[in-house]
Amino acid sequence: MLTTTLRGVIFYGSACLRVSLGAINCANGIIPQLARSANITFSQRLKISLCVAQYHSRFARISLACLHATKENMYNYIQGKIVDKTLTSIVVDNNGIGYEIGVSGNTLMDVDLGEIVKIYTYLYVREDEMSLYGFSRTDEKKLFMRLIEISGIGPKLAMQILGGYDLKTLTVAIASGDVKTLTKIKGLGKKTAELIVLSLREQVADDITIFNDHQDALTGEDLADVVFALESLGLSKTDAVRMATEASKRVQGTENIIRACLQSLNK
Repeated sequence: MLTTTLRGVIFYGSACLRVSLGAINCANGIIPQLARSANITFSQRLKISLCVAQYHSRFARISLACLHATKENMYNYIQGKIVDKTLTSIVVDNNGIGYEIGVSGNTLMDVDLGEIVKIYTYLYVREDEMSLYGFSRTDEKKLFMRLIEISGIGPKLAMQILGGYDLKTLTVAIASGDVKTLTKIKGLGKKTAELIVLSLREQVADDITIFNDHQDALTGEDLADVVFALESLGLSKTDAVRMATEASKRVQGTENIIRACLQSLNK
């Protein structure tokens, strides 16, 4: 499946580039020849030269747009054998092709050399860069996608943020507005941390998982019950998540957590 899809992408991308290069060659060959003709004025030559520049710019944009279009439909994951690991990347062998993939510290700890893995991928394409990033879990990729939508956060900083804490701690910090915890991540300043909270706290509050020291997790319907009860008392979703998070560290069980939250409200 991967090989077939990749072949299609390469064929489509190559076709787009051939069309673009063909048009540019045409502009470079025919139009300048006309510009050198003795039968046209200087003003006409200048207009023709500007036309060449426009052709270059237009078809360069078309080629880049084609790359962006293809990468969105390229592939969702790569499955293969881990043949190399560094501090920031892995190499996955799939059908004799080694894919170098940038990963966070969390994903790096999830995989071992020689292991057959499924890595969920994102292809980052810019005029001067084409990089592949990967994640061992879909929820980590989901948070990565949300982070790079924030102004000033590119893939490299997003991966650094993801590697700052385990996914549970990071998600709770964002949902509860814990800027102090976020700024402990290397390279993440206070303003950017505040922007992350402002941009994502409502989104991550919808799918957050609350963990505590006494039980594995409070998720799904249990979390919805706690948050709903607190929201019905007038709290915002993010405040409800924050309060439930704090209460879940002290007690266990849905009813006990709700009771602890109510006691905190009455203080």
